[in-house]
Amino acid sequence: MKQFYSPLFVISSLVILSGLFVVISNTAFFHTTHSIAQTSIDQSISRAQAVVETHPPLIKPYIALASLYLQKIRETSDASYYTKIDELMNTAQQIDPKDGDVLAIRASVALGRHDFKKGYIEIQKALALNTSRSAYWGLKGDAEIELGLYKEAVQSFQKMVDLRPDFSSWSRIAYIRELYGTVDGAKSALTSAISSGSNYPENIAWAYVEQGKLDMRSNPTTALADFGNALTVLPSYTQAMEGIGKAEFALGNSTEAETYFMRAYTGLPLAQYAVDLADLYSIRGDTTKSKQHLALAQVAYDTSRASGVNTDLEESLFMSDHDIDLAQAVEKARRAYMERPSVYGADYLAWALYKNGAIVEASQLSPEALRLGTVDPLILYHQGLIARALGDMIHAKAYLTKSYELNPHFSLLYAADLKKSI
Repeated sequence: MKQFYSPLFVISSLVILSGLFVVISNTAFFHTTHSIAQTSIDQSISRAQAVVETHPPLIKPYIALASLYLQKIRETSDASYYTKIDELMNTAQQIDPKDGDVLAIRASVALGRHDFKKGYIEIQKALALNTSRSAYWGLKGDAEIELGLYKEAVQSFQKMVDLRPDFSSWSRIAYIRELYGTVDGAKSALTSAISSGSNYPENIAWAYVEQGKLDMRSNPTTALADFGNALTVLPSYTQAMEGIGKAEFALGNSTEAETYFMRAYTGLPLAQYAVDLADLYSIRGDTTKSKQHLALAQVAYDTSRASGVNTDLEESLFMSDHDIDLAQAVEKARRAYMERPSVYGADYLAWALYKNGAIVEASQLSPEALRLGTVDPLILYHQGLIARALGDMIHAKAYLTKSYELNPHFSLLYAADLKKSI
């Protein structure tokens, strides 16, 4: 749903989401007896593979290599690495069937595939063995967010940062604060995350992008600087390129926006980048290019699904937004809500129902979608239109006005409609 399982990302954590945006592991959080130098991820993987292949069978080298594969997934969105991790953990579990790190890695893989219930079960098993590992609490909180257990997630992330106030814990604190609408607090936590440092430039670039997304709410020019900082850290970072594209579009620079959206998609052909281009072309009235890029987005979703990632939630939003097989959008949203009973699960199902004309049923999900308060501009936009269709003009006006106040640039596709609606 964003990384940290932001719904905006095809392959999220954290989620990255989430996305998306998935932020499963912001750092190589399993400490091993094998030091891995701060070089490229591929070089680190090669060295770790050599350790696994040439040394006696010990748990720690397997954990180190699996952690690097998780980072590789963050950087490339290549879900095929999950299978490699499965194989490593199968061997590691034969060495020690009760190792907590093995269970935590399995939890990370389950979360990355959007099997949050399984991830939650696995990380609880790890915590039953060791409650002092901060990373375990982070994974528990990640799962709890997607399962709609927000109070529990707050407690888990607080435990994590108390045990180890590092990049990984502060970035999670930032996300939970954002979910509750504490934007300044989220920015502060991201600053702490950046100051904490990381072995991987991608992690720091990610934090700058998250800062940019928060600054987009009020000042696209400031957001441009944030995204620029991310590219200074990691010049190939596609999330920063996408962010620049959105900021440029908000500032009225459509040509620049197209350039950066295309750079993002060329660098990493994710669904979200194809959708950016499709929406931009739709706004321009170029229906041919828009349809082409919607088709490319569907290919990306199909590829993710074939790799074992459950994309029902993200696809339901994609299909609802673009009026693609709306009956199937509802089916996907229903399945997703059963698996991910979060505020986004409720809202996306409501949105799919609204697009299908089932207004009363959509409105029945509104309390669940808004249970964290009126703090998310996307949810408020959806709920505002649902209320208006129901004839509840008071709530419709309130939700839409609040959405605009929170972020007038919340969506390429719907920002103009929101402005006209208030």
